[in-house]
Amino acid sequence: MRDKMVVRVTNGVNSGGSMTKLPSSLRILPLTAAVVLPALFSSAQAANLTWDPTGVPTSPAGGSGTWNTTSSFWSNGSTDSVWTNANNDSAIFGGTAGTVTLGTPITVNNLTFNTKGYTITGGTITINGTITAAGGGSSNIFSTITGSNGLTKAGNDILNLNGANTYTGNTTIASGSLFTKAANALPTNTTVIFGSDTASLVLKSVGQTVAGISSTSSLSSITVDGSGNFDPTLTIDPSNGPGGGTDSTFSGTISNGTSGNHPVLSLTKAGAHSLTLSGTNTYTGVTTVSGGTLAVNGTHTGAGAYVISGGTLAGTGRITSTTGFTFSSSGTLNAGAAGTGNIGTLLLNGPVSASSASTFVFDVGGASNTYDIVKLASLNANNITLSLTDKGAYTWVNGDVLHLFENISGGNIAISGTFADILLPTLSGGLTWDTSSLYTSGTLAVTVPEPSTIGTMILGMALTGAMIAYRRRRA
Repeated sequence: MRDKMVVRVTNGVNSGGSMTKLPSSLRILPLTAAVVLPALFSSAQAANLTWDPTGVPTSPAGGSGTWNTTSSFWSNGSTDSVWTNANNDSAIFGGTAGTVTLGTPITVNNLTFNTKGYTITGGTITINGTITAAGGGSSNIFSTITGSNGLTKAGNDILNLNGANTYTGNTTIASGSLFTKAANALPTNTTVIFGSDTASLVLKSVGQTVAGISSTSSLSSITVDGSGNFDPTLTIDPSNGPGGGTDSTFSGTISNGTSGNHPVLSLTKAGAHSLTLSGTNTYTGVTTVSGGTLAVNGTHTGAGAYVISGGTLAGTGRITSTTGFTFSSSGTLNAGAAGTGNIGTLLLNGPVSASSASTFVFDVGGASNTYDIVKLASLNANNITLSLTDKGAYTWVNGDVLHLFENISGGNIAISGTFADILLPTLSGGLTWDTSSLYTSGTLAVTVPEPSTIGTMILGMALTGAMIAYRRRRA
């Protein structure tokens, strides 16, 4: 036996600072603490493994089978091994497409479809990384996706989801198309983030609620696969999101599908916070605003009705609805971008009807003395409230005219019906409000009362004082 060298260690420290060479007859020295040498051990490294249920690891052929943690169906290029959830390995599906049934809960890092037509079904799967659809067609995950890392879809092809997925976090469509084949296939508390110009979300004739939609590209899209049995509704409810939700902006297009019996898409904005649409939208279903704010800063040329009940319609864009706009049950119109005090002009091309308990709010202020404007085709005001809110920076002078309502084609617009309440800022310096042209031209004016009006006011005050004095004497 060759000589050995031993280091004496006390409490994890080399107490002597030197090594002792022992004779061939090895002598064991007592240690006062356990010594762990991590460099002598290595944990399994995450690997890219290819689905190989046929058992040819050097040339995996793909196909159908059961994905579990006991069958040696995963090739590293030379040998097959069982799947180990704890390794955080990535799974690759190629060769011949097939149906992969989960026989136990599976945890995977990245999941890649290099062949179209694969379907993963049954059980639950936790995906910590990215799902890539790159097989030149559609790939399917019908299992329930769980976990806390959200879902990221990459690749230029289609990924279909059909499970009651429960993962938490954002849903990111980095590229390609994500299809929902079942109602709420995306968790209702997720925000859908569109990561590239061509990223798209497609609803297959089923309803879907999410906490938000976010895109900075005008080429991203939301549309419908109309081959199902119902015309779908997309509901944006930020209150479902973490911490009660947040505002979101979608710059892409929202449109109907182009085929099938049910291609019409409707949109509902519910819950608190705002959704801003700044793209070119053409969907023709009903737009419902039941909570928070829907701000249309782009265009919407669909023919569907707008129903504002309990929420606020805002924006600086142009909306065309041949069916019209209905405000009721605390529905609010507030031109300008979403948020308090943002000044702007909103165009509503279609008949507007507003019932009692609804409010039209106009903000006025800013360094350039600007104010909100609503351009309309027609307005029937049924005992609604008109509120003019001074944001504190407007300088009022005699002769100011605020053209709050204008005809969408230019010029004045006549308003039918009545305003039950007209709430206006308090003026100083002897100025007063003139509302006499509100119904005929949609304007409010700031004036100084005429002398005859002042005299009438003084006379009225004098008569009132005299009447009070007379009553006191009589008493």
